Amino acid sequence: MLRREGWTINIKKTRRIYNELGLQLRNKHPKRRVKAKLREDREEVTGPNDVWAMDFVHDQLAMGKKLRILTVVDTHSRFCPVVDPRFSYRGEDVV
Repeated sequence: MLRREGWTINIKKTRRIYNELGLQLRNKHPKRRVKAKLREDREEVTGPNDVWAMDFVHDQLAMGKKLRILTVVDTHSRFCPVVDPRFSYRGEDVV
């Protein structure tokens, strides 16, 4: 805001002035992304119907209603036997 009004000031000077006045600025820490751990218990896929993966795809219709799609994929053949779109899911529905 000070720069928009024409002041030449940097963040260090701003913090020093705030500290002298007894004020506090909010500490902004950078968001660090946690890398996914590589799991050692995963086994290699040997054939079709051996390992399945499931995921949700989210979208929104033009009228604003949210839509969720459950997809189940065979990781060996990439065959997708289940694509189940619904407006809401319960835990029992997914199981």
